[in-house]
Amino acid sequence: MAPVRWLVVASFALLVGACTLPGPTPIANPPAQPLVDCVGVPPDICQGAIRDARLNAPAGSVPVRVQVRCTQVCLPASGQTQIDVQYSDGTTTTFGSSWEQAVPGNQPQPVLPVQPTCVGVPPERCRETALGAAPGEDGRPAVLSIVVTCTKPPCTEVAGDGDMVVTFADRTTAESSWSYRN
Repeated sequence: MAPVRWLVVASFALLVGACTLPGPTPIANPPAQPLVDCVGVPPDICQGAIRDARLNAPAGSVPVRVQVRCTQVCLPASGQTQIDVQYSDGTTTTFGSSWEQAVPGNQPQPVLPVQPTCVGVPPERCRETALGAAPGEDGRPAVLSIVVTCTKPPCTEVAGDGDMVVTFADRTTAESSWSYRN
């Protein structure tokens, strides 16, 4: 009876080993330009998705297909999309984007609770990032400091990655990462 159990276990192990799925299949000769499929999306939003796909490509890889789909009403003034990208190394990624243009007129500029400390981040980008630290209706105490730091230099007006640390009046902190690409 023992040899039969061993045979069943060995057969099962061979069957499981034979069912493993291969990893992503790289594309040997990727096209010079990706195949682009933008449906119901303003042209500038589509071009931004292609640019982001190129900027976020894994090392040594290029996008070979970029598909942008409107997930909510997509107008030049506002909308939301889902972006699916296939890269030449065989990997795929999916991310979303949204946009909303300010209404023309005299809009007051948002006020920061404190002046942020910017480490390697251009002042305007630092301010935009720090605006996310303003306390909402979540019952948090007042903000004492905001430090916005570039973690992958150089951070420029068009691209950057980093961290933000917010210190509150009760000495607790909140940390977050940020990234932007124009």
